[in-house]
Amino acid sequence: MTIINKYLGECPHCFELSITTRMLSTNSWCSPNKVTGVAESSLMVCHKCKSFIWMEDIIILKRVDSNDTGHSWWLSVSESDAKKVLKNGQINSKKLTSPQKQNLEQFLLFKKNFRKRVILEDRAKGCLLGMDYADIDGGTSHMALLVYQSLVENDNIGGDKVDYGDIGRRYLEWYNNNAVDTGIVNAMVFDLVNEGVTFEEASKEIDKRLNGMTASSRPACRSLPISVYLAGIISKNPDKLTTSIFKKFIEQEVKLTHRHNHASRIAIAVNLICICLMLDYSLNESVKNGADFTSQKTRRSLGLTPKPIPITKKDLKNTGYADDALIAAIWFIRNTDSFDEAIKKSMKLKGKSNYCSVLVGAIGGALYGYFDIKNTIGKSGAFKYYNIESLTL
Repeated sequence: MTIINKYLGECPHCFELSITTRMLSTNSWCSPNKVTGVAESSLMVCHKCKSFIWMEDIIILKRVDSNDTGHSWWLSVSESDAKKVLKNGQINSKKLTSPQKQNLEQFLLFKKNFRKRVILEDRAKGCLLGMDYADIDGGTSHMALLVYQSLVENDNIGGDKVDYGDIGRRYLEWYNNNAVDTGIVNAMVFDLVNEGVTFEEASKEIDKRLNGMTASSRPACRSLPISVYLAGIISKNPDKLTTSIFKKFIEQEVKLTHRHNHASRIAIAVNLICICLMLDYSLNESVKNGADFTSQKTRRSLGLTPKPIPITKKDLKNTGYADDALIAAIWFIRNTDSFDEAIKKSMKLKGKSNYCSVLVGAIGGALYGYFDIKNTIGKSGAFKYYNIESLTL
């Protein structure tokens, strides 16, 4: 059992009386952060004389009423000050004891992990809501929502599996209930599945009928909830997800409908770019990592080879071809200063089958994060009622 109480403590240096909240649990004292509820360092700061005081050295006078407003609070030590104390190895001319050193090290580790967690959740939310916002016709974002629902409702969160059969069934049910903006390839595959063949058989047959013209960028965005989920796994255990396993996660979803190798390669690239951004990599690092899965020509167009292909706005193509869409999306993100500007400029390029702007929404959302784009995207869209952050748990 944990009991949290407020106490009035005296600073041994200036004798100022200040309030501290102490949490008594299994016979040990610690100071809980009033915002997060997670234990902070037991090194405190007097608000008056600014001296550092270990909690055990605060002279506790009495327990105070919860409505006490006549006294200030003891302050928890800042990260920068904690680092300085650790570097000096002493405080108030006294050498740090092993428990004190350990306390500060744990405090700094917690702060680092907490910051990473906040960034991950903010950028994961930005990624899916940014994609949703940019998908004007709504088909791709609705399919992404079906992937999200499958992950949540099948208890995939926190595990290392995805039920692709369930995702396929959800796609088909959506299609059979007046779906809009399904895309030609998706619709043809769903029609065959309705006739009784498997998704694998249907996607192979449609690829054959279309002479391999199935290199769309659509799957790159609809599979993004899987990457939000994988980013959560990687953040906790970086060694758990190998490159081959990651590729398999994304490729299996893509091949439900699209068999062209470039549909898979660009989907893998886009998803890895977004994962890297969620994990606080820079844009350049993220694009470089993702582009490793693309063709030499695409890497050259992205400026990632010794002999790059110079790309200007007039060189961008408004097609649905996956490589063209990714090249254009990265160009708009690199050559604008905000999510809103990138979206608006990419929308002007949009052709009948262009998905560049949807990729801009996803990658840009993961780059800027939800907090920065929320005023632009508002609260409409397929994901507005869902707790996207839960996928990262």
